[in-house]
Amino acid sequence: MLNRWQQEGKSELFAGITIGTEISLNASATPKDEFEPYGYRSMQDLLCPQNQPTCGTTTHWKQSDLERYREAVVQTYLNDFTRLASRMGIPKQRIYTHVWSESEPGDPRYTNYANAAFTLYSRPGMSFYGHAKNP
Repeated sequence: MLNRWQQEGKSELFAGITIGTEISLNASATPKDEFEPYGYRSMQDLLCPQNQPTCGTTTHWKQSDLERYREAVVQTYLNDFTRLASRMGIPKQRIYTHVWSESEPGDPRYTNYANAAFTLYSRPGMSFYGHAKNP
């Protein structure tokens, strides 16, 4: 479709693509608990030596470390896919990321994914549900 619009001189009709919509590592595991942060396997891939694949099951990371590592996983994901889109010829001003930050700092559900939305290949977007009344 984009090629056709370009040939017809209608490139402005292409607003862009989004890489992720409210990306996070939060998930609903039970009906009781709506959005707890997870992503331990992906964090293990970043933090554990390859010869110790179960280190994450015995390591007790601090809450602040878990938040930082989750953000790093989302950052890596967004950076990899926005770089791919850029290499495929989509200009930066047409590539958008979108993350979310659930709740307020200190809440067990909290992880600040906002920084992860910033890549060299895209324009950032984010939702701050916990900060709706006090952004």
